[in-house]
Amino acid sequence: MRKISLRTALVCAFVIVCSAGATWLEYQFDVTIRQPSVDINDLGKSLAGWDSKSVDLDPETARFVGAGSYVSRVYFREGKTPVSVYAAVWADRSIVSDISPHPPTMCYPNAGWTLVNQKEVILDDSLPVVLLEFSRAGERIVTAHWYQLGDLQYTDRASGRLGLSTLWGKKEWPPMVKVLIQTQAASIEDAEGRLTTIASEVNAFTKAIH
Repeated sequence: MRKISLRTALVCAFVIVCSAGATWLEYQFDVTIRQPSVDINDLGKSLAGWDSKSVDLDPETARFVGAGSYVSRVYFREGKTPVSVYAAVWADRSIVSDISPHPPTMCYPNAGWTLVNQKEVILDDSLPVVLLEFSRAGERIVTAHWYQLGDLQYTDRASGRLGLSTLWGKKEWPPMVKVLIQTQAASIEDAEGRLTTIASEVNAFTKAIH
């Protein structure tokens, strides 16, 4: 009987501690999200000599992504392989629990692509960008992506979480931005030049979103 009482007391204590911890976390992240200072749809339709046309997402994909606003375009230039640019902005509390939504390292394999190679580069002295090479049924593509939360720019959940200390204690957070760029290419080396050129231009615009 005494053992049962002790066990019950320990379980109750554990539940109380967990509840207190959950309440503390909820309090710590009881934040509001600023609305974007810049409309993502104002991203230049011409970047570094590349012109573009808009490509609509189908309604189901847009609903699944859940971003408040986004832009989806294909940039093209004579003699060059086209480059697709997708940039989205989340300005709601969903970013508190997920600061790296729909990472390419998960979404592409889920769509049947195999990750072949990857490389991280630093653009504009501070922007980390991950290049991923995928293959599927004889086709190869290379993507470039990063996330942004205010002044924090990162490429995955782990690096994003490390940088979150800059926002601890603040009751207002900036909106989150995700940029994904894609092109057909035989390898990362083949795609890197055009992807990083477009990425630098996109970053010059999106880094103003706070």
